[in-house]
Amino acid sequence: MHPILERFQKDVASHEMEVLHDDGLYRHLRFSRGGSSAYHFNITTWPGYLAITGDMGDFVFSRTRDMFGFFCDEDDRFGINPGYWMEKVQAGAGSEGAREICTEWDEAEFRAEIRKRFDDYVEDEELDEDAAAELWSEIKDEVLEETDLEAVAMRNAMEFQHDDFEFTDFFEVRCTKYTFHYLWCCWAIVWGIGEYDKAKEAEAA
Repeated sequence: MHPILERFQKDVASHEMEVLHDDGLYRHLRFSRGGSSAYHFNITTWPGYLAITGDMGDFVFSRTRDMFGFFCDEDDRFGINPGYWMEKVQAGAGSEGAREICTEWDEAEFRAEIRKRFDDYVEDEELDEDAAAELWSEIKDEVLEETDLEAVAMRNAMEFQHDDFEFTDFFEVRCTKYTFHYLWCCWAIVWGIGEYDKAKEAEAA
């Protein structure tokens, strides 16, 4: 199980749903632990949109007229598609706005990408042990010394050169990961829709 999903399930273990408005595609659902603000969230829909707001962040999505159908997966109640869903986040004037609020710098991914390119170069060029060690030493000193800030790390990678080796087209690389709050909210949406559907089924029984 994904650790953020596990954390989400613990956070909402005692949550209850309160239906504040339910009129066709116009819905306002509140989920909380006895009215507490801790980990509470609201799901609000109107034609073409779904907004999740609350203690763990605010995100607005737009794709289909009834957004409950967009997020619903009857075969996997906790299945999420964060990459595709991020494309539907409404933020700023384009996709970069959504990316900025849904993702963050992944230092480990950056270091792994640097290592992969080094390994590939050593193998392709059949570098001997001494030459490979010399190159890696320079990379560690000039590229991997400061990797906690994206701007610094990316600049160091793109400016690095040793003989004929350089990190070609590195500006196209995205060393990012989804933020904790974005993933938490993705799971909150599908869980909340599931709770709403169960309540509707109980009413109809």
